[in-house]
Amino acid sequence: MNKFLNIVILLITFSLTACSNTPNSVTMTVAQGQCVQTSQYRGVTPNFQNLIESNPTTTTPYCLAVTVQNNNTGLNANNVQITSSGLQVSYLNFSSNSESTAQLFDSAAAGVTVSTATQTVNNLILFDPYNCVTTSGAQVLVLGMGGGTCTFYLQESGESSPVGVFPYSLTYNYTNGNANYSVTSTFNQRTTLYGGTNIGLYSVTANIVNNTLNPFTNQIQWQPVSSATGMPPTLGLTRSAYGIVYFAESNTVYQYNGLTITQVGNSLPLPSLPYIINNLALDTNGNLFAGTNGNGLFVNQFANESTWTQVITNGITNSSNNIIGLKSTTSSGNPLLYVIESANGYICTYTNDSSNINCLIIPPIAGGGGNPVFLQNALDVDSSGNLYFGGLLNGNLNIYNWASSLSPYSPDIPQTNSTIGAVLYNLFNTESSIYFSLSTNESNENLVYSCIQSSCNPVVSESGNPLGTSPLRASGYVNSLTNDGYGNLYASGFTLYSADWASNESSFPISAALLFGNSVTYGGGNWIPIFPATSQQKILSTVVATTLTSY
Repeated sequence: MNKFLNIVILLITFSLTACSNTPNSVTMTVAQGQCVQTSQYRGVTPNFQNLIESNPTTTTPYCLAVTVQNNNTGLNANNVQITSSGLQVSYLNFSSNSESTAQLFDSAAAGVTVSTATQTVNNLILFDPYNCVTTSGAQVLVLGMGGGTCTFYLQESGESSPVGVFPYSLTYNYTNGNANYSVTSTFNQRTTLYGGTNIGLYSVTANIVNNTLNPFTNQIQWQPVSSATGMPPTLGLTRSAYGIVYFAESNTVYQYNGLTITQVGNSLPLPSLPYIINNLALDTNGNLFAGTNGNGLFVNQFANESTWTQVITNGITNSSNNIIGLKSTTSSGNPLLYVIESANGYICTYTNDSSNINCLIIPPIAGGGGNPVFLQNALDVDSSGNLYFGGLLNGNLNIYNWASSLSPYSPDIPQTNSTIGAVLYNLFNTESSIYFSLSTNESNENLVYSCIQSSCNPVVSESGNPLGTSPLRASGYVNSLTNDGYGNLYASGFTLYSADWASNESSFPISAALLFGNSVTYGGGNWIPIFPATSQQKILSTVVATTLTSY
């Protein structure tokens, strides 16, 4: 009998040992700022090669690296292999304003196509040079036990989302010892409105578009990114093709990648204050230009040189020129730089070598009797290289378009103490338009207009209300206009007012900027105030940039 019991106990012990739980420790972690490189595809031509072939290797806002690791060790540990459902991503679909789920798959790397999978969602692209998430064909990856890893990359193709924070959830489905499991990780797409102000660089990342709460009980306010000492203004402000923000304070330029602020080169050799950098522009090769208010034009090649070089050309011959506007664009694949002074405008052409630059004066307006008087930062460019700018000609205030010849728009602009504060070229849903704003000393005047072809009208909310200056406060103005990637318009300045919030006018401090529109439909929302950090904060320049973050 005892012998029988011993046999039973041994069988039970063996059975329990044979059925011990399989270790299942698989992690998926994200590291922001890391971009894929074309060379990682090992001879395979990736999709979207033109997007990644010049990816910076330094921390870059548009990029995110994701690493899957098999931590299983010990008794019954197994290798891990992805299942046919692969990598799933859950996200906010901007088109339908609803949650969606899709399978991500890089067919170029895998050499096969999965019919149910896509490489892009919204403006987010998967790059998988090591076949981490390949589910079929000869390249299916096995993660070895005891720390086997594989890293793939996510990258934005450009700005196409509203200002706000939008979550993504990644789920990696795998098999481990004949049982299926999954591991999930999350990250956020953070689209930020940046404002250069009289007291440093500030930002707003609140979900303004989806904010249905009363804005006066849930105030949206500028938050400091860099509040410089001595209160030098942040006039120069621009964004690279990968989401890096460049800004100038006094005679020094900085870059901000969403994590850290780094000085770009040495400070410019300006004589002394009040000589400052007025404006910045980046070309398609990454060359960074700085226009000053009394010492001409400078360039920092590829934004990584230790010293800035002063640009002296046969067009802009005076190094002490006061540059009030600066815009870079491309035409037929070649970089163009527009340099604007108060009395002259120049179009500059050059090769990749930005030190060899040739500038020619913009010709007079046909039949207009000469060049217009240009206005500070009132200019923008379209994707074809055309310049749109605000100016005065023969006493008339207008918006002009310069391509092969100059032709004026004819808006009904108030002539009483007004100048044009900002010009913005807008292309949305294949429709192009021009926005412009006024700097005015008059109350109750319309401050923001839109022009389609030669017809210009005040921009009004869905309630029929324009943006103007406050009747209860000092007169205001709009001197910066920008769009986010979803067609919303941001008008920024000082002492702004709309009847959309008239009943609350006396209950909050001076408004610094506003958002127009909460849908892709033109006129699809009311003006929403964005509150200043202090009652004296003035927004001088704005730009929108997106960062993929782990938080």
